[in-house]
Amino acid sequence: MNLTNSTNSGVIILLILMLAAWGLLAFDLYQIVSVPALGGEARYSRGWEMLWAFALTLATWFIMGFLLYRQHTPGGLLIGLLSGAAAFCALQLMDEGRSGWPAAILLALPLAITGTAFTRQWAAARVALIVISLIPCAVLAASTIRTSIGRSSQRRAIEKETREKNLVIVRTISENRPLWTWLPLVAEESGVRREALDAMRGLKRRQADVEQMFADDRDALDLVPELDLQPTPRLQQSINSRAVKDAAYARTMPGGGDEILERTFIYASLPAMHWLHSHGGDCHEGVSELKSAVLLYRDTPIRRRLLKELDALLGDGRP
Repeated sequence: MNLTNSTNSGVIILLILMLAAWGLLAFDLYQIVSVPALGGEARYSRGWEMLWAFALTLATWFIMGFLLYRQHTPGGLLIGLLSGAAAFCALQLMDEGRSGWPAAILLALPLAITGTAFTRQWAAARVALIVISLIPCAVLAASTIRTSIGRSSQRRAIEKETREKNLVIVRTISENRPLWTWLPLVAEESGVRREALDAMRGLKRRQADVEQMFADDRDALDLVPELDLQPTPRLQQSINSRAVKDAAYARTMPGGGDEILERTFIYASLPAMHWLHSHGGDCHEGVSELKSAVLLYRDTPIRRRLLKELDALLGDGRP
């Protein structure tokens, strides 16, 4: 492109503004790279420096993009978008100043792009600019994948270690201690939920312990369908009482306001209710109270699905 034909006062102003933003960005990046943030107040200051770097990068690329538009540079939009992505990838790769090489890309790209846009070398330089822009994007993608794999491996190692430790505890489950002693093993994060439930299912005291847990207002609902229990009158009363309590709490409409939120407390009694219903127990009181509470909520697909489930438990399909 011919400089004399394309340059006008507007372009000159844009160039000055871009160079001003670039200069401020260069000064900010120098501060970030040259002074390590060790923590405390320095860490707080580094956060502001990085914020300024993001803002100045955005300003520099915005003005540069407008320049490319004014110059009608072929492929300017693509170069602007790719280099902008490269700039923000480079900021991420700087890791608050721990790595300095991405700053060089941040400073070199706008000068190289703007400089070649005013020369006859633009067409030849476009491929090189695209390749340079892809470097920080590719490095950041590789770094992110590597970090993700590392975290996943670490998590699996921790889960394996936790499971092995908890399996040792599962082997100690016996009639000598009450069921609630082993409740942490039933949590999903224990890694041994299935093994713990299998061991608990073999305890003779499991029925009495679950009923005592209800009496002590302990959370035993999720154990009911899992432990091969008998629907004794005491257990039926306990499950219904818990459902009535959940219904009373539902009438206060916490959390979601007048809309039922999926998988919240209002669902807590349902697995035990289904178990009681399938074992010939009487769950009418608890289900009726839950339904009357649900009817107070605004009509949504979740509410309709819940009402359908409660009607099935009542066995009449009517409100």
